[in-house]
Formats: sequence, C-alpha cells, structure tokens
Amino acid sequence: MALEDPTPPGAQASGASGNGTDGPQGTDPDEPVSSANGPAPTATTARRPGATGSLPVRRINLSTLMRLVHTRGPLSRADLTRATGLNRSTVGVLLAELSDHGRVVAGKPAPGRAVGRPSPLIHAAPGIAAITVYPDADALDVAVVSLTGKVTQRIRRAVAAPPTPEQTVALTAQIIDEFALDPGRVSPLGIGMAVPGLVRARDGFVHMAPHLPWRDVPIAELMHVGTGLPTWAGNDATLGTDAEAIFGAGRGAGTLVYLHGGSGGIGSGVRLGRAGARGGADLPGEPGAPVELGAPDAARADGGAYLPELGHLMVNSEGVRCHCGAVGCLETEVNLARLRGALPDQEFPEGSRASELAEVLNAAGGIELPEVARQIGFLATGIRNSVNAFAPDLVLLGGFLATLFDVAPRQLTSMVRDQLMPPLAAVQIRRGTLGSERIHIGAAEAVFEPLLRDPLGDHRG
Repeated sequence: MALEDPTPPGAQASGASGNGTDGPQGTDPDEPVSSANGPAPTATTARRPGATGSLPVRRINLSTLMRLVHTRGPLSRADLTRATGLNRSTVGVLLAELSDHGRVVAGKPAPGRAVGRPSPLIHAAPGIAAITVYPDADALDVAVVSLTGKVTQRIRRAVAAPPTPEQTVALTAQIIDEFALDPGRVSPLGIGMAVPGLVRARDGFVHMAPHLPWRDVPIAELMHVGTGLPTWAGNDATLGTDAEAIFGAGRGAGTLVYLHGGSGGIGSGVRLGRAGARGGADLPGEPGAPVELGAPDAARADGGAYLPELGHLMVNSEGVRCHCGAVGCLETEVNLARLRGALPDQEFPEGSRASELAEVLNAAGGIELPEVARQIGFLATGIRNSVNAFAPDLVLLGGFLATLFDVAPRQLTSMVRDQLMPPLAAVQIRRGTLGSERIHIGAAEAVFEPLLRDPLGDHRG
C-alpha cells in the first residue's frame, strides 16, 4: 500500500526541520532525526545498549517513526514530520517502507482539516500482536494485545490451586487455541509473561515467586518449548510500570515510581529519565527506559537484575516479620488481608475496581477507621522513602493502594509532602488509569520491543 503525499500539487510542504519549516533538504531517509531534545544520534554514534557496532541512521529513523505511531498514534504525516524534524518527503519514504513491510496502515484523515488535501492518519498495524500471560495464585490470565496497545481478547481461567510452571504452559497453550486466531489477520510475535516475583528479565528466569510458589524456574524457555512462540518474562509490577508510563497516567512523566498492591503483596517499578527522552518536539515524549540497577561486579549482577523491591522498604521498626526475613516491610504493614480483616462484614469482590473498593471503605467510615488510617500512614512513609531514593516527579498507585488513595487523596499527599525536603516535596501522587489491563499491555511491550527497535527485521513468531 502506497502512502499518499498529503501536500497539494504546487504547494510548499509545511513540515518541520529544526525551526518548524522545511528547509532545502532532499529526500534522504538516512538524515538524522532532530527534535527539541537535541540532535539525534548519528550513524557513527548511535549504539544499541550492549552492542559493539553502530546502528545506521536509517534504522534509527524507522524506529523513531514506528515508536511514535505505536505509542502516540494514530498520527498524520504532518504530525510525524513535526515530531521528528525530518522533512515531509523523507517521512513519506520511510512510512512507505513501514507500510510495505506491514508495520503501519493508513486510515481515514483526521476530521476538521480545512486546508489542503486531507492527510490520512497512520496507525500501527492491528494484525501484529502479542500473547500475554499473567499467572496468579487463583487464576491464569491470558490476553491478546495488538500493536496499537489495545487488549483485543482476554480469558481469565480460575484454578483450584496455584498453577505449577508446567500447568501454566499447558493451560496457556489451551487458551491460545480457544482464541482461534485467524493467521491471515492476526500474527502473534511471541508471548510476554508477567510474573509476580523476582524475574531476571534478560532470559525470563524466575528466581522466586513466593505466592505461586515457584523457585528457580526458566519459565520463558519452558513456555517457548511448550507453545513454539518466542517468550519474554518480567516482573508484573515492572511491566505494569512500563504500560502506565507509555499509555497511562504516567505518560509524559520523567522519573516515575509505580507501587501496586495486590493479594500477594506490593510490587514496584521505576523508570528513570526525563520527559521526551524518545519523543519529538511537538508530541508528548515517551518516558525514559526502565531503570537498570545492576552492579558492575559479577557477584551482584543477578541481584541487580531483580531490583527494585520497594514493597520491602522498612516502614515500621516494630512491625511483624516479612517472608523476606526483614521486619516491618511496607507490604506487611500495608496489606490487603489486614484491611479485609478489619472489616469482616464487608465484601471485597475479586477483580473489583479500586474506586469500587474505595466506596466500600468510605461507607464503613473511610479514614476514620483505625486500620485504614494506620495503613495510609505507613503507605505515606513508603512513598516518602521511594521519593528520597529516586526523586521522581510522579508516583503512581495501583491495586488496593489506589483504593487507599481514593479514600483520602489529600491526606495521603499531605502526609508524604510533610516528610520531604523541597524540591522533592513537589512530587505528584496519582492513581494508575489502565486497571487490570496494565499488566497485559506492559507484557506486550516486551514482545514488541525488538520490532520497535528494528522495524524491518524478521520478527515472525
């Protein structure tokens, strides 16, 4: 499919170079991207993390356009021209390549455009997809996520007991068959797994998932062998952080801390970097890449792959002992089971939205309830410790932590800020917006990353 040039015949192209207008550049797909964040890497300086050779500028430009369409689309060619600093003709050539390889499709023009020939909106190809898997203690949750970032199918299969790794693989294969994906319309690139535990993301090795319980499980390898699809695995909260940062409430943020509370404890994720790290001049930038907190020496390399574990920050020196061996961890003091125990006559339905649970708590007295007030106080301490460690401009809360925030947003925010020095006290605290889909959207990003990095490569599952 050829992408039509939206510029009327004889009219001057109105794309962006450095100053917002087309200069006398030629149609050169190998020209470097420029943006408000400074010049793009050149062919001699652009390097993939861990790589030994340089990346050609052409691939960087294709990757930049692919990421913008994936994370900010649909976008017009004019939008992409302004965002990248490339001239209009160059963007057209690159988009035609992405289209020829089935990575993007042209849709209807944006409504309300009054001048010139209408410019079609460019969408990520909806047929490119990822299978995502979330094994929990009481269910296996499997979904299909398209390259547009949307969950298109999802099945949550209840289980009588926590599934073993082998049962997880077998049940995933069964659910994939139930999806009955049309190979002519949907092409899964692979499987992304979100595991509630300590996961070494580089090879999908689960060191420990205490609530399943799994220990020392090469789950990505097992899933690949059992389904025939390439598999990536990561920590569920870390992947949820990615989803909120790219598509949710953390979009456009710089450094972001995400805390999620569930029945199994508190998971966390951190993204370091300034806003616009990958974005362009006129579009909200994609936040920085997930933080890598490894250590240089081999003895600590694996340990660094599992950080951060903010659920195990100490918030109460006189608290109870945690399963990790420490005393007074955030997840032992701010705990869904203890919250339920304080309200034995109230129902906390599984899968309820945080706002629905907040209504239950507010009906029972809200922050006036001693247990609610106690947990909000320790949550404030945990957030303070996280802010002191990472200096984020935004802290997002998910799961039942979002419920506690909804019960007393002003009080929680004030308690955090009162314990911080300026300018850290300017931190914003919000609830996540993607709900239970965040884990699947984040897990899909791990699958899509190779394609986003090299859009014209062979990424068939």
